[in-house]
Amino acid sequence: MKIPIWSVEDVRRKVGFALIESGISMLDLPKDLEFSLRSALNAAKLNLEGEIQTFKISHEELEKLVKSKSPQTQCIFWDRNFWYPRLEDWKKFITEDLVNFLRYKLDHFDCDNFSTTFKAHIAEYYGINGIGVALGALYKDDQLLGYHSYNILLAREEEKNKLICYEPQTDEQKDFEYEVKMSTGVVYRTDLILWY
Repeated sequence: MKIPIWSVEDVRRKVGFALIESGISMLDLPKDLEFSLRSALNAAKLNLEGEIQTFKISHEELEKLVKSKSPQTQCIFWDRNFWYPRLEDWKKFITEDLVNFLRYKLDHFDCDNFSTTFKAHIAEYYGINGIGVALGALYKDDQLLGYHSYNILLAREEEKNKLICYEPQTDEQKDFEYEVKMSTGVVYRTDLILWY
């Protein structure tokens, strides 16, 4: 049997994280606040596992990428450059972030709040701004259901840039194009992406 050898730093971190997790449990917080704290804790663990490799793209190149997938989609850029991770890192971030567990409350905390909260967590926890807030129409069986907000993720996969349509309420991900059919049968039509 091989006994693991831990450094003092490893032990210190394990004890520290265990204390924080216990403290969150003992506080008996409202679930939404508990999920936010656990998301921050999970992000801290990911950051300590190793450096997250990021890539840089100008807003002009990002707009070309969007237009190559969806010429109809408009973009508004508030930054000149954007940093983004590999696709496998996005998958880790999504798994560890608990935004999808927050409660939906019409007009109080609904689709726009989910998409902006997820974007803010990614910027705050990982320093990544390569995530857009998308606005568009929802259709099912050619019937307009209404309008919606979600995210578009910029990722690197096999040395190429790609865009992912991401629903922060359910964690569903699909390759981006103008109209994306989600597993529910609802089509997300992306009219506008805010990049900031």
